[in-house]
Amino acid sequence: MREEFQARWRAITGNAFADSWDLDFASAREVERLSREVLPLQRELRALLRHNLTVEPLDDFHFRSMRSVTLPQQPPSTSFSLLRLGFFLDLLAEYPIDLDSVLLATPSPSDDPLGRDLTIRVWIPATLADEAAELAHGVRSAARLVRRLAAIADVTIDDGFDVIVSPEVARDVIRRSAASRPVGGQYFPGDRVCGVASDMAREFRKHAMKHEVVHAFCHQFRRGLTKSAFVSEGLAEYLERLERWDVGLRVPPGRFADDFALLLHETGQRPDFSLDPPALFDLDRRAFYDLGSLGYRLAHATMAFVGHETIELAVRTGDPGTLHTAIRHIDPAEFVGFLERTTRRKR
Repeated sequence: MREEFQARWRAITGNAFADSWDLDFASAREVERLSREVLPLQRELRALLRHNLTVEPLDDFHFRSMRSVTLPQQPPSTSFSLLRLGFFLDLLAEYPIDLDSVLLATPSPSDDPLGRDLTIRVWIPATLADEAAELAHGVRSAARLVRRLAAIADVTIDDGFDVIVSPEVARDVIRRSAASRPVGGQYFPGDRVCGVASDMAREFRKHAMKHEVVHAFCHQFRRGLTKSAFVSEGLAEYLERLERWDVGLRVPPGRFADDFALLLHETGQRPDFSLDPPALFDLDRRAFYDLGSLGYRLAHATMAFVGHETIELAVRTGDPGTLHTAIRHIDPAEFVGFLERTTRRKR
């Protein structure tokens, strides 16, 4: 039966999507076709799971087991729904990890062992059980952040978000190949999982957790803000610095003074690099990530320059147009002046 579902999924999606659930670049017409053809298969799969799985046997398992009994209630109409369906079919074929290999590090009521009612669930390898409280540091701050984003966007977080804190940034838990470069955090959209490195200092780990849940929130509720790597990473870098006493999404620029000083110093050593956000905004994803930390610093400095009102509008409406326009109209000289003034105030 598992093989039959797998074969039918591959027949519908074709070779292009047989082994990858990342449909970000599928055309609207292609997504509509896939949605229409997948619907009967989803109904069968939902019936199969309803009659063969109950929640009780899964209480000692990790979140991915729970996912297999929480299919979407509506027909898939977006690439995100198709991502989830692809994941469930994959789950039928083979569990991706040993089901007793992770544990929930986030405190949860005894009647909710899988943390279904939590905004953020932090999972850790069972081998790190003694460090559970330490590795879950930052979860409250991350939960406050996504709840604030949800309030501004006027959306309801029904299912919460999952964060795996592990030595290999979740890759050792969900069976992914090693990262090509060292990273402190990563979001895996196909699995709807945030990964955070367990060997980071606690404050850095807190910021990494907030950064990745911003990605998770945007992928679920504000996909338009994920299309540009420059915007996606800039927003996550900017919002990870938001504290509970800040108003709306306003992060005081002075909080970035050290980062701005480092950005100015690094670019001063790079005659081939210009502090010109409009020019770098159009970089493709690979070119942006090849810039490394320099790209991240420039992107989040750009968000600070654009300002919280424009950011809040983009989060509220889900339309990145105003934000993109503001970035394209930045005057490089004014931008550098902003960085220098902010840095001087810190002194």
